[in-house]
Amino acid sequence: MGAIESRVIGEHPSLKKPIYAHRLKNSLGFSATVLDVGATITSIYHPMAGECTVFPRDVSAIFRDDFPYFGSTIGRMAGRVDIQPFTIPGTHGELESTIAVDPFPDPSSSLALHGGKEGFHNKLFKAKEFETEHALGIIHDYYSPEKKDSYPGNVTIKVITGISKTAHTVFIRYIVDTDKTTPISITNHTYFNLNPEQEDVQKNNTILEHKVHIPASHVFLLHKNGVPTGKVYRVDNTAFDLRTDRMLNEVISNPLLKDRGGYDHPYLLDKWTPGKLGLAAQVASLAGIALEVYTDYPVVVFYTGNTLDKFRVANQNFGRYEGLCIECQMAPNFVHYQNNNNFTSNFVIPQQKWSSAIEYRFSP
Repeated sequence: MGAIESRVIGEHPSLKKPIYAHRLKNSLGFSATVLDVGATITSIYHPMAGECTVFPRDVSAIFRDDFPYFGSTIGRMAGRVDIQPFTIPGTHGELESTIAVDPFPDPSSSLALHGGKEGFHNKLFKAKEFETEHALGIIHDYYSPEKKDSYPGNVTIKVITGISKTAHTVFIRYIVDTDKTTPISITNHTYFNLNPEQEDVQKNNTILEHKVHIPASHVFLLHKNGVPTGKVYRVDNTAFDLRTDRMLNEVISNPLLKDRGGYDHPYLLDKWTPGKLGLAAQVASLAGIALEVYTDYPVVVFYTGNTLDKFRVANQNFGRYEGLCIECQMAPNFVHYQNNNNFTSNFVIPQQKWSSAIEYRFSP
């Protein structure tokens, strides 16, 4: 058993259309809430832990250029992409082409972040409900015209967000179609905090007493601006080695993490199999609430909310390390080193639908 409750929570500032929030709830008391803007997850509620995500009370924050992508759908290209020209391979009779993307969010920067200014995170999606024997949720549709942030092809995207009727599980599936070859890497940017809520006491606002496990023997080397170089190196005997559970407060100050202020690094998953869900990360709080993330993507970016304290909205401040992100995706910036890591690149071609999946499984 389960239910979907939908209500208007605001208005899109440019389209002047209502923004709906859809709360998905099962008989266990577990729920998730998703918006029509950006197919954004604003809440995941666990009956023992309470709220497991971090999100501003003022939904209008989504439309700010400095929005930290709380719960957002990120696309067309997740992560940091160098703005230098890159080549789109020719397929289906198309000619090879060279393009460059516009910088974002800083016009003077050398990179475009999370899809750029025309990314999916603040776009209004069309929504419809679905329900099956085992799940219920929302299907969000969006049309991305050609040349949005310079990317080729008219792209249609479906974001299917749902919950299990019988478990503490949120699942996301992306389905993409295009009329021209185009790079695609879509993810969700939910910030998790598994510390239990207490009556009359503000939730412990850091994730430093969370244990994290990521089954990856290699991490991507980064330029100083955070853009991956395309090269990977082994994590052995470094702060990047999360193959066994590590408490974040024991490693977050390691000199190797100083440049980024914490973790903000892409990991290459060890046991990735195309088209099959595999473990991307495990996170656990001292209270015993645990999260397992599964995906069919080859890469996961682990981010510890290193700059959340710089984002403020009316009557609400956020703290550094208040939430962590497990961003499942293709290798960030793969368009610039596609010949080095073909299995971490993804160019969607016409007449061939592409899909990918992410699952958040909570216990107990």
